[in-house]
Amino acid sequence: MISGSYNFQELDKVAAVELFSKFYAKATDISQIPKSLFKVSDQALFGRPDG
Repeated sequence: MISGSYNFQELDKVAAVELFSKFYAKATDISQIPKSLFKVSDQALFGRPDG
């Protein structure tokens, strides 16, 4: 049995999502959220279909 936090908390979520998504962003500060949302919506609407 592993002590400490749960297994899903130890997973590198960005690395896992990077394989299956066209764009990913990880905001490390609350001030980065608007810029990240703009980039995500820009990629969703205007980015290439295959990444």
